[in-house]
Amino acid sequence: MMRTMKERVKSFDLIRGLCALLIIFYHMIRLFESVPGWNHFPVPSGYVNGDWGHGAVVPVFFMLSGAALVLNYPSLQFKDLKTFYFKRWKSLFPAFYLVWFYYYVKTALVNGNPLFMGYPQWFLPTVFGMDGYTLYLHQNYYMVGEWFLGAVILLYLLYPLLLFLYRKCFWIASVGVVAAFLLTIRFNPFQIALSDNLLVCLLPFWCGMAYMKFREKWKPSPLKSLPFLGGFLVLLLMPLNTNQTMVMTIAGILLFLFLDNIGGTIMKCRPVCAFFTMFGNLSYEVFLVHHQLIFTVGAYLSGYLYTNFTVAGQWLFFILLIPSILLSAKAVQLLIRAFTGTKFFKKIEGFFVPSSSAK
Repeated sequence: MMRTMKERVKSFDLIRGLCALLIIFYHMIRLFESVPGWNHFPVPSGYVNGDWGHGAVVPVFFMLSGAALVLNYPSLQFKDLKTFYFKRWKSLFPAFYLVWFYYYVKTALVNGNPLFMGYPQWFLPTVFGMDGYTLYLHQNYYMVGEWFLGAVILLYLLYPLLLFLYRKCFWIASVGVVAAFLLTIRFNPFQIALSDNLLVCLLPFWCGMAYMKFREKWKPSPLKSLPFLGGFLVLLLMPLNTNQTMVMTIAGILLFLFLDNIGGTIMKCRPVCAFFTMFGNLSYEVFLVHHQLIFTVGAYLSGYLYTNFTVAGQWLFFILLIPSILLSAKAVQLLIRAFTGTKFFKKIEGFFVPSSSAK
């Protein structure tokens, strides 16, 4: 049976909020590195074995997603699937459609053409939230969400099957997931970028699910975080002559385990807990709006600053950018809450979600 109320794990709030902050920082640094004369920011966008996006934040998010789903949906019956999928749709698509539509209208007005990318059938990937994920196949009307959103949607679709395997044949399924990951890394027969491949994304997602099987007995603690921190620092500082995607995925898994073990202690500090809980609660909306805001503001500044963007100015840009992104994210969240609270939406929701599990 599905649980009707989400269980909160404080360390998960820390992980969610910290990763949202890091992904903003990462894309800001990528902006600085892309503009001639701005690439003197003291923090690089990568480390010796990868970058902070694919090589830390993204695998952590996938692992967190797998862990959170097992926490809140430890079992699913066939009759639960309609409710499960609607709730997953509600958590992703209304906000995605809203932010996408804003930037689509803005771009269409600039171009003076609502079909600025060509054929209307290229809107179809956007309808399913897959425009960023399928961009490698053909051009479309991608605006927000990047490839990551498409991967999350596919993993949500697979979750009931993965949960069945998790409950019925955990070790066999675990070997299969690892084998699929290693074979994909080794042979890579697909067009899509290796780090974006669903079989690569599946490993941290499954590791998050698997971790929840043992987490209660493990009893996370700061002392137990040290081996994971040590492993992460090795991958961070020591160049390895092996597949970069594999190293980045392992680095992300180790970072998640470190943060979960240390997170409960960190979140005992009330101001820290309040900050990261707030940031974590807005993490999806932040994810949707931050990239466009960073590059929109960056493009505006580049027309004035040219090569005069000092390191101090770059830090100030980051500090001022955070409240701008948070305000935009909060506005999106409030608009979606207002929409999903309407009688029209509640009527639709009532068809999919029994009143006892509507929250």
